[in-house]
Amino acid sequence: MTSEQAARELAANLLRYESARFSPSERAELQSIANGTAPQTYGKFDPLIKLLEKVKGFSSAVGKPYSAFKKWFDGLPWYVKGSLKASGVAYNLYDIWQLFH
Repeated sequence: MTSEQAARELAANLLRYESARFSPSERAELQSIANGTAPQTYGKFDPLIKLLEKVKGFSSAVGKPYSAFKKWFDGLPWYVKGSLKASGVAYNLYDIWQLFH
């Protein structure tokens, strides 16, 4: 699965299972990613990084030690973790954590 496909799947899953916690503008942004119409401004991983920032608990977990970040990732629901694993993000967790430090 490409990073774009994974981003589309993750956005669709967030909308399907957690849409109530997002504002209308956030739901519109997620829908544009799910539809494949969101602009990519930072390169091919931009949609995944944007989506990670919307995953519940990401902002607090990424600020903690890597072990806590990994524990957060391991505890994600299947509909979030599955898309991230399929894209290869799960194999780059340390790199993602470092990106935000």
